[in-house]
Amino acid sequence: MFNITILIDNQPCNANPCLFSEHGLSVYIATPTCRLLCDTGLSGRFIDNARHLNIDLGEIDCTILSHGHNDHTGGLPQLLDTYPSTRVYASAHIFGRFHSARLGTARDISAPASIANHPYLTLIENSMWLTPDVALVMCDTTQHSRPHGNRHLTADSMPDTFAHELSLAIVDGNQLVIIAPCSHSGTLNIIDSCRRFTGINNVKAYIGGLHFTDGPHTANESHQFLNDIATHHPDTTVYTGHCTCPQAQSILTTHPNINIFTTGSVIKL
Repeated sequence: MFNITILIDNQPCNANPCLFSEHGLSVYIATPTCRLLCDTGLSGRFIDNARHLNIDLGEIDCTILSHGHNDHTGGLPQLLDTYPSTRVYASAHIFGRFHSARLGTARDISAPASIANHPYLTLIENSMWLTPDVALVMCDTTQHSRPHGNRHLTADSMPDTFAHELSLAIVDGNQLVIIAPCSHSGTLNIIDSCRRFTGINNVKAYIGGLHFTDGPHTANESHQFLNDIATHHPDTTVYTGHCTCPQAQSILTTHPNINIFTTGSVIKL
């Protein structure tokens, strides 16, 4: 059994108004064998939230960056200023120039360039075991659909293929817990990749945003997801938030195995 704490998310914590929220995501994972941080939000405010929640980020074994967008990497400079010996793992493709045109004009959403020379940064080209129980997995399939919202995103002026995206696959007995903060590669593709790399087929839980954005496509995309989960992974519990828009959240939570997280949520597995 282990706990996953949402240090910062788009949605505030109604039960604890002292916690900051922002358009970003940072997740703290405490397993019986390690302490991990996945992503650092848009700013350093997740560090303040960790302190409020009595989580000592100085004790983490390492930080994993799930992909190169600044709402997941923007707080890393503050983390490294505070804890300069923190080990960091990311895809070798994380330092592309990333833009989003979802709100009209293309906005630069790249990771801060200042982190590229951090002495404890490890860039990986392939999926790997971080510990005997935790794998960093690159999606290696496009068999299933990817989120509609991806079409607004580019990498180095080309449509983003999300080669820079990593997911965590945590072994819990004979099951997996998958953490995929934005699921740009598509939830079913990520699950298939994690199962294939680890050799474990049963997925206990899937945690992360789904990148279902507002628009005329939202209802169809959300209902298709419900059908896909019921068909392929009926026993998997999904916890989502961050880049899953309110309309999608409303539809998805009609399913008993789908839950919404917010800043400060603690998921006990």
